[in-house]
Amino acid sequence: DPDRITPGQVLVILPDGTEITEPSSLIIISTRSIWDDYIGPFYDLRQVSDLIHLTEDEIVALREQHRILAMQTVDGTLVFPAFQFIHGDVITGLADILSMFDRSMVDDWTVAGWLQARHISLENLSVIDWLRQGKDIERVRQLIREAAWRFAW
Repeated sequence: DPDRITPGQVLVILPDGTEITEPSSLIIISTRSIWDDYIGPFYDLRQVSDLIHLTEDEIVALREQHRILAMQTVDGTLVFPAFQFIHGDVITGLADILSMFDRSMVDDWTVAGWLQARHISLENLSVIDWLRQGKDIERVRQLIREAAWRFAW
């Protein structure tokens, strides 16, 4: 019934079909990006803290040292691709790989996409899948060196 919605409210239809009205100031409209499908899902800072048992400050420090991957959204929120974690920790070898990128030349969104892309020189696996399988990290280092000209490093 449209008459039950007053100014300053919105009608929210939940997945089960339930209709509720809420103050419009409480509703955050989420828009998906093509990155969500390619490199998502994402964790927020608190979720990563819970997952790897470090404080939020320690995680921010790891990001600043390029030892964990996080991207900043348009609204300033840090998001951490879930693909970089396994068994409650960062995938072995990933911190070493992340430190090889020159962030003045390539942003974290591009790095994330590159890590998820399949590479012929890695048996058509992504860097993430390669590392998850415990394969030779030197092959990834070599791939980064060979790709450096594309990123203008």
